[in-house]
Amino acid sequence: MIDLINRYLERLRAAQKANDAARELLRASAESMLDPQVVLEAVRDPDGRVIDLAYRGVNRAACLFLGREEHELVTLSQLESLSNLEGSGLWETLVECLEVGTPLVLDDFPFRSDLFDGERRVDFRATKAGPDLICLTWRDVTERFHATQRLADSEEQYRLIAENVADVVFHERDGKIVWASPSVKAVLGAPPEYWIGRASREAIPPEDRPAAAGRLAKVMAGEAVRDRLRAVSVDGVIHWADTRGKPFYDAAGRQDGFIVSLHLVDDEVAAQQALESAQQLLRASVDGMLDPQVLLEAVRDPAGRVVDFVYRRINRAACSQYGYEEADLLGRSQHETMPDLEGSGLLVRLIECVDGGQPVVIDDFPFFSAVFNDEHRFDVRATRAGVDLLSLTWRDVTERFRAAQRTAASERQYRLLAENAADIVCHVRDGVIVWVSPPVEDVLGAPPEYWIGQRRDRHQHHHAGGSLR
Repeated sequence: MIDLINRYLERLRAAQKANDAARELLRASAESMLDPQVVLEAVRDPDGRVIDLAYRGVNRAACLFLGREEHELVTLSQLESLSNLEGSGLWETLVECLEVGTPLVLDDFPFRSDLFDGERRVDFRATKAGPDLICLTWRDVTERFHATQRLADSEEQYRLIAENVADVVFHERDGKIVWASPSVKAVLGAPPEYWIGRASREAIPPEDRPAAAGRLAKVMAGEAVRDRLRAVSVDGVIHWADTRGKPFYDAAGRQDGFIVSLHLVDDEVAAQQALESAQQLLRASVDGMLDPQVLLEAVRDPAGRVVDFVYRRINRAACSQYGYEEADLLGRSQHETMPDLEGSGLLVRLIECVDGGQPVVIDDFPFFSAVFNDEHRFDVRATRAGVDLLSLTWRDVTERFRAAQRTAASERQYRLLAENAADIVCHVRDGVIVWVSPPVEDVLGAPPEYWIGQRRDRHQHHHAGGSLR
């Protein structure tokens, strides 16, 4: 008899353990839900009419939605926590579900509450869970409702948004996908059921999988990983996606695989690649310039005054003139590399350019620097390229300047010889006098300006005691 009782007790304990496990699993399922879920028990008056519904169980999402802890809610009724429930139409439907057993299914139900501002749209679901018990879940679908309203007049627009904006979400456990969001069909070309049982790495091109394996190892170690990688659809089309991988934890805090989401960024990557190509082209163009060009950034003191400039970009011609590689100059200041600049007067003009936007245009600018070992002449150009940014180019015109000086000196010398000669000297172009030496006034009685512009053939006769030949 004792053995029989012991066996009975052992079976009873096993059954209790199984029941506890089932309850724990049910609890974990409810706690992992994103939607609020509550179990309500009828409160009746002496005549048996339902006058309220008391909370008997709530999940985490319900606590967050109602703004109360679980131990607070189980001491309240629905009419206490949602003061305007009566008269909303929902109350009568809940009572009918409890009394008759008719499941409650309400989509886009208009609902007002002190918990939020204005009217919200909510999907409600309720089923009878036992004598005087009902299980109620709900989902705030206000944004979905408004989006549907906005896009109802354009099915095509809605389709494009649904296909191009929705992210793909996978839940993977033990190397196999156990859940996939419906958007996966639009993004990767196959419905969720195609992906169930497969590994998420199948959505990654084979050549990228070794690197992805390293990221996955970090996720499995408990890290959240963000990255941009390539994804391949079932028809072989390669996409770029911003991905986020993170461990998935159940209600008990145990890791249950991981969640990975993919957000397509094909257009963003294409734009970025186009920008990089344009920048490379611009860089090649700048580097191909024969004239030195640098991009400078202003350095300001605490009062906001520009006290120096640092190099942010230097083309090859500038590097060649400085005698440095670009990497050696980036971040260095002009005071450090061109200590003679401040006393030249050019620094003031550069500051005016970056502060006020006045372009700098200086021809034959005299500048002495140890870089050139003597004074050189430059054509200088500078424009503001952005906030505190300055584009500066210069051209060494020393030889042109010196040649012009030599020409001017020679011209002065010959002009003096012509002007001091006793004979009359004139320059005729196309039969018209364009220049005549000063002695013409003494010889012919009229100053040079009288003769300028007249035709020579008119004066082939004697005039005032002489002739113009």
